[in-house]
Amino acid sequence: MAHLPILFRDRWLAVVDKPAGVAVHGGSGVAAGATLLALLREAGLDDYAPAHRLDRATSGCLLVARPEVAEPLRRAFAAHRVEKRYLALCQGQMEPPTGRIEAPLVRADPAAADAGRHKVAVDPAGRPAATRYRTVTAWRQASLVELVPESGRTHQLRVHLAHLGHPLAGDRRYGSPPFNRLMARRYGLTRLFLHATELRLTHPTTGVELAVQAPLAAELEALLAALPPPRRG
Repeated sequence: MAHLPILFRDRWLAVVDKPAGVAVHGGSGVAAGATLLALLREAGLDDYAPAHRLDRATSGCLLVARPEVAEPLRRAFAAHRVEKRYLALCQGQMEPPTGRIEAPLVRADPAAADAGRHKVAVDPAGRPAATRYRTVTAWRQASLVELVPESGRTHQLRVHLAHLGHPLAGDRRYGSPPFNRLMARRYGLTRLFLHATELRLTHPTTGVELAVQAPLAAELEALLAALPPPRRG
């Protein structure tokens, strides 16, 4: 069973560093013991439950909470008072290097969604969705970008970047097969390069402002170190 690092914990809530490949909730296609709830039990967090979603393929900060604070946290997420930041490696270079993506999203295949294979697409008739982005480092074939979702749609970051022609490295659902093969063959990437690096919120009980960070997984750090020198100018 995977290890679950605890980044912050008190009597009401905790922030854990979810490993890639671990499902936040059970469901179709999820093997027994492969969910976050099993890891929470192993970590002694039996009374804590996930307060929001994080894709199975995504690693990093995940807020879990006791039932007493579940409702105020739900309201905080609904009012967009919780900020989540991500690091992602995408294909090519973002132009402009900093900006905002506004693209409505819709579930493209309800049958696939029912089977646990959510497929989301950009559609003018979809639900509003916006993502802020900032290029951290640009290489010839890829860029490390910081992403801040302003809404919380399923697969939002992955679909928004793919919509702009900059799919995420290792994304088997929305990504570029040639780019994924290149990243796997040359750098050994076998997972989605999307990591929830930071979670910011006001503590629902104490009122203290929390900012919790999760370091990049070792395999992602190793990939960045192996990339050639970044672009200049």
